[in-house]
This record gives sequence, C-alpha cells and structure tokens, in this order.
Amino acid sequence: PHALLKTEDINHSLSTQYMPNIKMYYGNDRVVSMIFHCFSETVLNFWAHADGDDQSIIMAKGNRSGIEIACIDNGCGIISSLKHIYPHISKEKILKLAFDKNVSSKPQSNHMGCGLWLIKEICLKAGGCLMVYSEGVKAEFNQHKISFEQSAYWRGTIFYLYLPTNNPVTPADILTKNTSLTEIFD
Repeated sequence: PHALLKTEDINHSLSTQYMPNIKMYYGNDRVVSMIFHCFSETVLNFWAHADGDDQSIIMAKGNRSGIEIACIDNGCGIISSLKHIYPHISKEKILKLAFDKNVSSKPQSNHMGCGLWLIKEICLKAGGCLMVYSEGVKAEFNQHKISFEQSAYWRGTIFYLYLPTNNPVTPADILTKNTSLTEIFD
C-alpha cells in the first residue's frame, strides 16, 4: 500500500520510480503504456475528488498475466461530485454518466472528462475487469457484464481494475487516427 501524498508529483514518481521497474518486469512498451495511463488517471481522479481525505490508499499487484490496481478513499465520492450537475437523476444513472466521455464534475475548468471513460474503454478492449463502489452504488465492467446496481454504502470511492497483459490496449488504440478530435471531445 502506498499513501497518495498530494505533495508528491505523481507523474514524476510514476515515470522515475515505478514505471522503470514495471517496464523491466513486463518488457513490453504497450503493456507499460496501458498500465501507466490507467494508474495515473486513477490517482489523478482520486486526488481531484478526495478533498479532506488524507487516508487514500493505492495498491498494485501484478504478474506476467496481468496487473491489479485498487484505490480506496474516504472523499466525497463520484456521485456527490457530480450531483450538482445532475441534481434530478438517480445515483445509479449518475455513476453511469461518470464513465461517459466528456463528463466532468468541473465543467468550467480544464478537466476534459475523459479519464474514467478511457480507463473503461481500455479495460473492456483488453478483456479486463473494472469495479467501482461509491455511495451505495456499484459499477461493473467486464467482457460479460456491464451493470450499475445498489451496493453497500461507502462514503468515498472504492476502485478496482484488473488488466490482463496478453492483449495490451493503449489510449492510441481507443483514440484511433480515423477518429477526429471533434468526435472525441464533442
């Protein structure tokens, strides 16, 4: 477990401390790119939304066949962070929207609202599994199931991602050269 210290430059730490070891272990640039993107997006999302929470934890465990990333916080939760934008829809629908492209809890900022969407797309195309629990709702994405349902209540967010490494998918695979930027960010 590694405390998510907000004083730490996570991209620098990932690039200099963690990713060289991951690259040495997996030996595949596409696998490293997939892991780096999903790991950094996960951490950045938690930092942006875990206001007042100094107990956030991220853990990663991998072997030759895949990597698991889990992050847990006691912050405001995905649903509460989006509720002011979608005040009249259910918690399940709010959590579902969080994984759509261009959905941001800070629409008047430089946040593009594509991080969770890209993680979900990478996970699905790679044949992985993504489960998110937030404020009494569970989202699950895998090859056989996409669901949003009630769950036990957790004030913040619990995020679990499994990525198999036999079929690495990078952001470039999602954002194909045949897709224009206006189609991605419209």
